[in-house]
Amino acid sequence: MNPVSSPMTEAKAPTSSATEAGGPGRPVILDGKLVSTKIREEISAEVRQIIESGGRAPRLAAILVGNDGASETYVASKLRNCGLVGFESQVDR
Repeated sequence: MNPVSSPMTEAKAPTSSATEAGGPGRPVILDGKLVSTKIREEISAEVRQIIESGGRAPRLAAILVGNDGASETYVASKLRNCGLVGFESQVDR
């Protein structure tokens, strides 16, 4: 992904409708779900290209120490998102 043309920079740039509605220099409300969906799609495409070219899928390994509920929730979220984009993942306790 080219950082210059990432979904984040594209989403932040005011569109003509945003410029017309708020004027130059006015805040633009971002659609966070739309931006995150675009980012996931780009990552998924990159992972598919890696695998199709004979590479291995990226992998996330998390190590949980103790029984902190917030940490459990955070790691579960990371594992779910890994599955959505094609990463392998594991948790060691």
